[in-house]
Amino acid sequence: MQDLVNGSYRLPWEDEVIHQDGTSCGFPAPTREYQPELTVSTPVEP
Repeated sequence: MQDLVNGSYRLPWEDEVIHQDGTSCGFPAPTREYQPELTVSTPVEP
C-alpha cells in the first residue's frame, strides 16, 4: 500500500503501453490539458 501512497506503484505491462490517451481505441486526441476546478470553501456563519 505504501507504493501507492508515495507514487511508485507500477503495473507489469506499463512499459508496453504506447498510447495513454485513448487514440488506439478510436477516441480523438485531447485538445487541451486537464485543469481541475478550484473549489474554495467558505465558512458558514452560525
